Amino acid sequence: MLSEIYCEHFQQKTITFHKGLNVVLGSCSGDNSIGKSTLLLIIDFVFGGNTYAKSKDVLENVGEHEIKFKFVFNNEPYCFSRTNNDDKKVWKCDYEYNKIEPISLADYLSWLDIQYHIQLCDLSFRSFVSRFMRIYGKDNYDERLPLKSFSNDKMRDSILTCLKIFNKYSEIKDAEVLSKQAQEEFNAFKKAIKFNFVPNINKTEYKANLKLIDDLKGEIGVLSNDLENNLLDTDSEITDEIIKARNELSKLKQQRYHILNKIRNISLNEDYSFSKTNKDFEILKTFFPNVNLKRVEEIESFHKQISIVFKKQASEEKSILNRQLEDVNDSIKQLENKLIELSNNPKLSTVVLQKHSDLINRIEKMEKENETFLQQKELKGNKDMAAKSLEEIKSEQLKDIEIQLNSKMNEINTKIYGRNASSPIIHFSSDNYSFYTPNDTGTGIAHKGLIVFDLAVAHLTRVPALIHDSILLKQISNDAFTNILKQYEKCNKQVFIAFDKQNTYGEDALSILERNYVIKLSHGGHELFGKYWGDKKEASKQ
Repeated sequence: MLSEIYCEHFQQKTITFHKGLNVVLGSCSGDNSIGKSTLLLIIDFVFGGNTYAKSKDVLENVGEHEIKFKFVFNNEPYCFSRTNNDDKKVWKCDYEYNKIEPISLADYLSWLDIQYHIQLCDLSFRSFVSRFMRIYGKDNYDERLPLKSFSNDKMRDSILTCLKIFNKYSEIKDAEVLSKQAQEEFNAFKKAIKFNFVPNINKTEYKANLKLIDDLKGEIGVLSNDLENNLLDTDSEITDEIIKARNELSKLKQQRYHILNKIRNISLNEDYSFSKTNKDFEILKTFFPNVNLKRVEEIESFHKQISIVFKKQASEEKSILNRQLEDVNDSIKQLENKLIELSNNPKLSTVVLQKHSDLINRIEKMEKENETFLQQKELKGNKDMAAKSLEEIKSEQLKDIEIQLNSKMNEINTKIYGRNASSPIIHFSSDNYSFYTPNDTGTGIAHKGLIVFDLAVAHLTRVPALIHDSILLKQISNDAFTNILKQYEKCNKQVFIAFDKQNTYGEDALSILERNYVIKLSHGGHELFGKYWGDKKEASKQ
């Protein structure tokens, strides 16, 4: 957990934090521009954020400076420092905050991800925690969009992140990869059609081709029969031999096309590997002491064996097809050479050969068109099936998250407002979600919904901390606010809030705020940085 923050420019140099609720307490008169929100932004800065480093007010009034901070994990302290003019780098420090070595912000965040035992599939530490650090100026406290992290955060991306937060993404990742691959294959084929690399026909033309192919093959049959019965003015023996060779050559070329198509499909899929479990089994045992590790290892071993067999079979099949391809190519070469020799015979009727050749070419052209039509139809079917499978899995996982969240929010809401009060509700679709409290549209109720949502997430997921600025809390009724403070205290994660005008909220609330505050801020030299900034800018919430 975060243990302390130290800065030479603070009026109170060291601010010490504890488990559960940590309160940045303003004055009873509600003074602005004293540093409440600024301190919350510094906590966000310690957790990897960069909004504080971009603050013009801080740069104008404090200038370049260093924030030093300490985390404690398993009773072991870890000290760091970070400057507001170089926010891409973090310094490792000794216990006296003497700098030891610099590390990148990315490496630092990866370290926090490990220390907090988060390590969720394809989810960065910062993308996780930033959504639940709701501070004035960060634009992530829209009461209708609790999953929003920044102003341009797309709904679809928020839903995808939600799946990762609830550790559901790994269950749909393979389906997502297969759907993307099927879509790319279909798009590539469509592009080949667009640039006329392959022919393009519709269903009507496909059926017409089938009929015409039968008719043309009938003509070839008549031509061959006339040759056999000496009904044509030509050397029947030589002509018949050439026709037979051309028929055989056409069949071999079709056979070669099908073999090459099979080889291509195997090559596209031979790199596919079954899902692998990279999680540390010992870490798994930490969270689930009763887990049967032997069974987990047996399942993982089974997956590896399947992968080995899959790759071996693919390799063997590809080898067989390559040998078949060599044999077919050899036969094609022999027939082509034979046709060259026969075609040079002066007795051969070029008229008959040309007619036969024209028929064969027309048939081959239409068969190629039909093969392309069927291949496009197959690729579209694969694409649609993969997309449908992905949506079904995604919908199932989102439904489970929806049930968990709504149940936990109802439980927390009941503790705050009683059984008769409406609880916030979230509903997911594949690319959208809605969040609201039925029959309640007031500002206080809306912000209450965000708070209840975050508390539910804190109970259900691995989120390490919550930050709630006073803008979320000020519109809430006295009794509800007292009950929210009680829920903050009971939360199993660190919670940081900023609040003032505490004397107006009753003895219970005042008692909770007093026993959990980490710093008190007010005018008269008791601002966070020991001075008032309101003279230099338009008054704003802090």
